[in-house]
Amino acid sequence: MKRRFAFARGRMGRHMAKMLSTLLALLLVMGAAAEAQAAPARERTGFRSVLAGQSVNRKVRAPVVLAISPDHGASGQAVVIYGFGFSGATGVGFGGVPAQFQVVSDNVISASAPQGTGVVDVTVTTPAGMSRTVVTDRFTYVNQAALDRAVRATARLDISGGGSEVLCSGVLVSPTVVLTAKHCVDRLSDPQAASYKATFNPGAGSVTLPAKLLLTDGPHDLAALALGSAAPVNPAPVQASVPSAGDLVFDVGYPRGRANPAMKAGVVALPHIGQMPVSGAPVPDLTVTDIGVQSGDSGGPLVDGNGEVVGILSGGLMYRLHGLSIGASVFTWAPEVAQFAQKAEAQTGQATSGGS
Repeated sequence: MKRRFAFARGRMGRHMAKMLSTLLALLLVMGAAAEAQAAPARERTGFRSVLAGQSVNRKVRAPVVLAISPDHGASGQAVVIYGFGFSGATGVGFGGVPAQFQVVSDNVISASAPQGTGVVDVTVTTPAGMSRTVVTDRFTYVNQAALDRAVRATARLDISGGGSEVLCSGVLVSPTVVLTAKHCVDRLSDPQAASYKATFNPGAGSVTLPAKLLLTDGPHDLAALALGSAAPVNPAPVQASVPSAGDLVFDVGYPRGRANPAMKAGVVALPHIGQMPVSGAPVPDLTVTDIGVQSGDSGGPLVDGNGEVVGILSGGLMYRLHGLSIGASVFTWAPEVAQFAQKAEAQTGQATSGGS
């Protein structure tokens, strides 16, 4: 399903800034390496350079952090910091917490994320001072164990009937209930009579369970499947709270029907839309992210850094920014997903796993 929206520049400011700063950082590092290779031999002493017998005094400047990669992870995550003025660095901080680090060059530092939570600024300190905090230096701590649980709870759905075959994704929200997108089942002539198979990949090997269509919500593109027996994995919690613009989120799915689930990170562009940005025409409640999706991802979960479901993938879209077309994705709004999960629970007599 493709939709086209035109979004204001400020909606994606943080993400675009990260992209441009990362590109600038890489160009800076490449340029510095080329300059070092081509330049005549020179001697450096403190902040004084001697080149061709002439001494040139340099103004002492505080370091500048342009980008970090990756910008999320758990404690102990290896992080590369890009910028300039890193020579002689005396400290690296994640939200003020000292981190182990190694200066690779004047433009690159490798560090290990210390213990922490939430979103923090990554700073570099040298004798010249500490780097200023900017939007592109932010690192988000995630609960890796919870994200792994969400991946295991995501199922590949093989749906067939009436000569048609559909590959989609879904997420386990109670021992025998899987949520997915309604448009996945709408592709069949008789969804109730179709054959449904949910395959989980818990790590030791895949497990496939038969399922049947339990419940649908057309306006919000949601469907629930009832498994023939309890799944071999723990359900993913469902969170009714709506993520904020700029929050780090993850899409989990089986793109193009691959054997193993894939997780893709992105940020929330629009936490909630209920109408077209330009025309004002009403549309179902949706959350828009910058995550690119593929065929087979539909019905998979959008999860936050704590591995809690905050949306179900409804489809992809394209938006234009200064003439550039960029892929993004739309997910059913978190409160609608939570309410639908509770309805499915009522029909099976099982409690869905709720978030805090």
